[in-house]
Amino acid sequence: MEDFEDFVSNEDDQVDLEDITEPWHKYDLKETSHVFYPICVGEVLNGRYLVEHKIGFGGFSTVWMAHDLQKKRDVALKILCAGSLGDNEARMQDEILQNVQDTSHLVTYLGSFLLS
Repeated sequence: MEDFEDFVSNEDDQVDLEDITEPWHKYDLKETSHVFYPICVGEVLNGRYLVEHKIGFGGFSTVWMAHDLQKKRDVALKILCAGSLGDNEARMQDEILQNVQDTSHLVTYLGSFLLS
């Protein structure tokens, strides 16, 4: 068998995509009121963030690697789910930004925008 330099060298190295991706029902309004926004690679969000690839997901958000076309730098976008879970997380992030002085020199949160 010819080797095409695939990332997976044998069946033992293969990963089941269902184990590493979020469930599809998280995108279906009929299934949950806290739906994920359906991001597409190559999409430009807020007129400036070019989505490059997914970094990960959690219970109420997905995280995407993007390129800020205005500032010409890479950023991570945390896209919160719709509904009260996402609203609560956004309020907490805003409160942290306003009240906590970060002395670690790590950027924890730059700002926010709404998707519709």
